[in-house]
Formats: sequence, structure tokens, C-alpha cells
Amino acid sequence: MEQSVNTPAIPLSQKHSFQIKEACLFSGLCRSTIYKLASAGKLRMVKIGGRRLILREDLEMLLNKGAKFDPPARKQAAQLASPNAA
Repeated sequence: MEQSVNTPAIPLSQKHSFQIKEACLFSGLCRSTIYKLASAGKLRMVKIGGRRLILREDLEMLLNKGAKFDPPARKQAAQLASPNAA
């Protein structure tokens, strides 16, 4: 009978790097957003072996910095409300 290796479960709060699924749980972002941020160069993703990892410090820096996002509907509403709207 072969014995399996038990790896201790490390809480997300103590990890230095995250797999994609863990990064989603830690940040509250969905998987596709993580990949979009990485492809846009806003979030670094490292590949070690066949595994893609996101360093905790990079994810925290992104979350602390925040993304400036102004949806088109909001812009349009602001333009309509402005007395100088063209």
C-alpha cells in the first residue's frame, strides 16, 4: 500500500504566492479578471514548472492601488448633467 504525502493546508493569510484559484479567493476578483490584468501588464504572473503563480505582494499592491474605472454609462450621465455638455 502506497502512502500519500500529506501537505499541510496553509491559510491564504500566510501564503507568499497564490495559484489562480487562491488569488481569486484572496482578492475577490474572478478568474477572467485576473488573466485580463495579467495580460494588460497590471498584475505579474510567474510560471514555475507548469504552475502559474501570483506573488502576494503584487496582488496586494494592485488592490491597494486600485484601478481607476469610469464606466461609459457613468461618463454619459455626467455629461448630460453638466450645463456645458455639448
